[in-house]
Amino acid sequence: DEWRRAQHDHNHLEHLKRRLSERLGPTFNRHDFQWPWFPLEGEEWDGPNRMEGWGCGEWSELNGGSEKVMSVHTAHMEKLKNCGISGFRFDAAKHMRPEHIAEYVRRANVYSFGEVLSVDPKMQKDYTEAISLKGDPLPTTDFLLAVWLRRLLEQGPEAVDFELEAWVRHLLDVEFGRGGRSPAAAGMVQQGRLQAPVLTRNSVRFARNHDTVCNDVPFYGLGGWGREGAQVAAALLLAAHDGTVLLLSDDARASPLIQKALLYRKSLRSRLAELPADARLRTRTFVGLRKARTGGVPVSICLACRVVEPPSAADGDAGTCAGR
Repeated sequence: DEWRRAQHDHNHLEHLKRRLSERLGPTFNRHDFQWPWFPLEGEEWDGPNRMEGWGCGEWSELNGGSEKVMSVHTAHMEKLKNCGISGFRFDAAKHMRPEHIAEYVRRANVYSFGEVLSVDPKMQKDYTEAISLKGDPLPTTDFLLAVWLRRLLEQGPEAVDFELEAWVRHLLDVEFGRGGRSPAAAGMVQQGRLQAPVLTRNSVRFARNHDTVCNDVPFYGLGGWGREGAQVAAALLLAAHDGTVLLLSDDARASPLIQKALLYRKSLRSRLAELPADARLRTRTFVGLRKARTGGVPVSICLACRVVEPPSAADGDAGTCAGR
């Protein structure tokens, strides 16, 4: 509130800026922050100004394009690497310019991924298409896939049988209180062509993460997803042939299903590593759902990883089933 009040009181604004220099000096001073002050709130979190503001008007925003700021952060990353850190997660990446993250990724020179908290593939592509990590797209958090999985497991395939762009638009409308009806069914289930909306082959996938568990907000329907149900989605993600799976340590320790899926993943990756490079690129994960006799949500999920055509002697498959 004090920053908001200071926008109408020049003397108070100067006092707050001096305080920044006093408390953060000599590392940073007032000139290392982003001005003018702008409160990032409501729809602005995902709006065109999402890279400009101070979160909730209180989280001070450093000038990401400043060489001085980047040098301080680079020195910090080097210290962490010297302590044994092998990778970095860029928090709130959607509030940073892609070119700034690209430079941090280049300087870090280790595995990195961006937390892009959005179900909108267009926003995700701002980072996956603009930033490269050792020749691959920058991995980002696959929120839309998590939402899709929860609906699939709890309500059945008809609950996700929508044209992607229309469904994303609906999810955003609901999240920001704009209402609106669900889009019309696309008919992909009936045609046997339903596909998971995977961002990239190396996206960071999850069922539960710290945001959905520790915050009392909807997060596109992911909030409040308990471990018992989410563990099935986590096991399914672990059994897929690609991507990186993010797990909460408490969930991994408490769920025998997740523990078994981790062992399966290790075995699957060993099998894939034995294949020629072109065969690994042709690997696909296929999922089958079996409904209850009463027509309810799936009671079993069968998954197989296969190398698709052209067939070769190196082709193989491996499968797993998770009961529910």
